[in-house]
Amino acid sequence: MDPVIERITKLAKDGFFGGGDLKTVVLQSDDGKGSQFASKLFFLRVDLLQDTGKVNEIPVVVKIKPESNDWDGMFVVVQFANEVAMYDKIMPKLGANELGIIPRMFYGLSTHGEDPNEDIVIVEDMRSQGFKVSKDLFLDRNHLTLALRNLGKFHGLSYKIKKSSPETLSTLGKYLERKIYDDPDNVLEICLKRGFKELLKNPAYSYLENVFKKLTDPSLVDTKYNLEKSEEPFAAIIHGDFNNNNLLFAYESNKVSSVKFIDFGASFYSDPAVDISFFLYMNTSEEMRAAHWDDLLEEYWKGVTSIVEDPGFSFEAFLKNFAKKAICGYFPCSFFLPMMLVPDETNFDFGKMTLEEKREFADNFGGEKGTEATTSIVRHLSDKGYLEEFLLNFTNEPRST
Repeated sequence: MDPVIERITKLAKDGFFGGGDLKTVVLQSDDGKGSQFASKLFFLRVDLLQDTGKVNEIPVVVKIKPESNDWDGMFVVVQFANEVAMYDKIMPKLGANELGIIPRMFYGLSTHGEDPNEDIVIVEDMRSQGFKVSKDLFLDRNHLTLALRNLGKFHGLSYKIKKSSPETLSTLGKYLERKIYDDPDNVLEICLKRGFKELLKNPAYSYLENVFKKLTDPSLVDTKYNLEKSEEPFAAIIHGDFNNNNLLFAYESNKVSSVKFIDFGASFYSDPAVDISFFLYMNTSEEMRAAHWDDLLEEYWKGVTSIVEDPGFSFEAFLKNFAKKAICGYFPCSFFLPMMLVPDETNFDFGKMTLEEKREFADNFGGEKGTEATTSIVRHLSDKGYLEEFLLNFTNEPRST
C-alpha cells in the first residue's frame, strides 16, 4: 500500500486531481466492489486544500497489476494499454463522455509490457455519488433494460462515426490490442463440454455432437477468435467484458435510475454479440430468458437507434448476425458463471494447480449449480435456434488463414 500512497501523493502534488495543496491521501473502504480477476484495486480519497480554506475531497479508485501471475495469460498486460487508450483517446472521440455512462479518469499509464508494475489507472470512485455493483448475479428486468439501452448507445457511437468518418473509427480501433487466448491444458474445452453433457443424453439434442465438433474444428481457440472477429457492417468498439461486475448502478426511490460502465481493459473492435451474449447469459436467470429474451434484444436496439437512426443494417439483419454468434457469450460464462454461483469457494490458486487438478476443477467447480447453469445456457442457445445458425451459417477457419 505504501508505494501506492506515495505515487498518488506525487500525482496530487503535480496537479492531476485538480488545484489546491495536498492535505492528505486517505485509505477508503472497499465495500461494494465487484469481483476482480485481473487487477488489484485500492480505494483512496485525495484531500486538496483550497485558497478559500475549503477542502476538496476527491474519492478515487486505483487499479494496478495483481500480485499473482495467475491471470497474466489472459490480458493483464494488454488491459492497461487498452483501458488507458479507451479513456484517453477513444471514448472522448466517440462522444462517450456525453452519454454520462463512464467515470472520469484522472491518470493512466501503460508501459506496454516494458514494466507492468508501473501500469496504473486512476478513475473517480462513483460510490460517493451513490453508484454500486448490484449484489444480484441475475439482474431484474429494470437493471437489464437500463444496461442494454446504454450498451446500445455505446455501440451506436461507433456506427454514427462509421457513417460520417469510417477512417476515424478505423484509426481508433487500431489503438486497441486484442489479446489472443490459448488453451494448452484443454480447460476451456472441458468447461464448454460441461453444458453439453446432460443434453446429449436426450435424442432430441443429438445434433449437439455436430455443434461441439464444429466448435473444436480447427480448435476452440480458433473458433473463439473467429466469433469475435469484426464483421461489417456490424462491428463496433465494444466493452469486451460486459457483465454485472463492470456495471455500477444508482437508485432513486429504491428504483434503479442510472448506470456507469467501468473496466475497459478488454475493449477492442469486434462484434456487438460479444458484449450482448456474455451479459445476457451471465446475468439473467433461466426464467428471465424464457419471459423476456426477445424484449431485451429490442431494448438494446432502441439504444442503438437513439444514437443513429440507421446504423447501416436493419434490426432483422442484427438478429441474424447475433444468432450465428450468440454462442460466443457461452465461452466466458462456462468458466466464470460456476464460480460466481459459489462466491465463498473462489479462494483458489489456479496457477499452482497440476494439469489434472485444473481439469477436475473445470469439470466440477460449482457442483450441481454450476452444471445446471451451463446446461441451461446451452439449452437456450439450442431452443432459440442459435446453435443451428452457428452450424449452418458461421464460417470457421484457422487463425493463420
